[in-house]
Amino acid sequence: GGGGGGGDWGRALRLYKGAQNTASNFVRARFGPGRDMIMSGSEDGCVYLWNRDSGDFVKRLGEDLRVGVVYSCVYSARQALLASCHHDGLLRTWTYREDAAAPPPPPRSAS
Repeated sequence: GGGGGGGDWGRALRLYKGAQNTASNFVRARFGPGRDMIMSGSEDGCVYLWNRDSGDFVKRLGEDLRVGVVYSCVYSARQALLASCHHDGLLRTWTYREDAAAPPPPPRSAS
C-alpha cells in the first residue's frame, strides 16, 4: 500500500486537550509559534497553544472576548503576531513573543 513508511503511518502520536471542537465546525490546528508549539482555534472563542512534544497546555488567548468559533490561526515570527479568524467575521491579531510562553521565574528569597 502507498505511503512508503512503516506500519505507524496514521497513528496519533500525541493528544492536545482543552479546545472545544465538534463535528459541526471546521477548526484548524497549525504548528507554531516557534518549532515547539501547536496552536488551534476553538468553539469557545479562544486560541489554544500547547507544547508540541509534551502535549502540555501553555496558553489560551481571547478568554475575555467569547465571540464565537475561532476557525483558524497563524503566527508570524517576523512580526511577533498571531492572527485568528473568528465566527463574527473579524480577524484579530495578538502580540505573542515565543519567550513569553515560559512561566515566570520564582521570586527570590530575601536572604
